[in-house]
Amino acid sequence: PASPRSAARAPPPGGPEACGQAGDSARGMPPAEEIDMRTRNLGPRECLSTLANEFRFNASFVEKVRRLEKRGYNGWRRVRGDGSCYYRSVGFGLLEQLVVA
Repeated sequence: PASPRSAARAPPPGGPEACGQAGDSARGMPPAEEIDMRTRNLGPRECLSTLANEFRFNASFVEKVRRLEKRGYNGWRRVRGDGSCYYRSVGFGLLEQLVVA
């Protein structure tokens, strides 16, 4: 399962144009749907629009994602859902912010 807690304000690697299926395949990465999260701890950064699309039948959740976009968040990562997913997402988010700063 994905964790929206790992949403980030920093631009995706490669600039804003790298945010999407075409950008991912251009960088040699498979689409997010093909990534097996049972073997990966963290997925690649994805646009918030992919999260909204995944939950398109839940209007309340989609509205919350749109509010995140308005606040300046532009990406999220899927996190493997095991007992350490919270710590993994928070720790990686902190390290990612240190690299960007």
